[in-house]
Amino acid sequence: MHVLARYNKIFDLKILVSKIAFYFLLSPAFLLTNRALFTEPATEDALETGRYAEAASKYTNLCGKGCGNTDVKELVSSFETENVGDHCNRLGVAYMGLKNFKAAIRSFQLAVSCKDSSKFHSNLALAFSYDHNSKLAEIHYEKSMSLAGNDPGSFSAMLNYSIFLIKKKDFSKAEELLQEVIHHKVHLFYARLYLGYSFYQRKKFEEALSQFDQGIQENQKYPDLYLYRAYSKYQLNNLAGAEYDLNQAELLEPEFKNPKIDQLRSLIARRNQGRIR
Repeated sequence: MHVLARYNKIFDLKILVSKIAFYFLLSPAFLLTNRALFTEPATEDALETGRYAEAASKYTNLCGKGCGNTDVKELVSSFETENVGDHCNRLGVAYMGLKNFKAAIRSFQLAVSCKDSSKFHSNLALAFSYDHNSKLAEIHYEKSMSLAGNDPGSFSAMLNYSIFLIKKKDFSKAEELLQEVIHHKVHLFYARLYLGYSFYQRKKFEEALSQFDQGIQENQKYPDLYLYRAYSKYQLNNLAGAEYDLNQAELLEPEFKNPKIDQLRSLIARRNQGRIR
């Protein structure tokens, strides 16, 4: 979701977040089951398979008939159902996929105007972040936190906010939020992934390694956990362990050649040859 400054020129968050950037934009049901509560299966498939233009066309109509229509907005809001604002929210997700962040912002603003929810404010904040407006992003993240409860959607908002805080190098506050997410046992391997990253940035390599270890216990098939555990092992001079994790990352995602793997392998080889310490 955000590009973070590299630490020692080997640890970069850009690749880490690119594959899950929109995973946290939808409903709690999507977060927990990898399926969203879309009205029609065709549109569900369009978003899940990256057919964002098709999804945007569909949800432009649905959003306009509901929250995007000032003539009926008050009537729609009065029902207070789970679907209030969802069409405009999903339209925003589609625009995020199309990298049309200003259109995404407008869509999420319509969702917020329809229903003042933690999820919608979090998504709006993320869109502002992509549009390089950190001030408004923080305002809406804070609003999202003020509306957060104990439902899974609120914890996904906490996770998004923690990533924003990591970008700002406010590691302590980010770690508090991530620990809260972990305490409630939601989004566990993602939370441990980012908590490990935050520890790594602070040169707490043992703590980072522990989080990556626990993340792998939660999900043994997520390659980035192995990749970033390899970096932690490298910093702790466990070169054989680092090489093992790099191999695991490659096996789990053979179709994607992550440049970080070759970069770390080069560093391991140089350290084995005594050229770097």
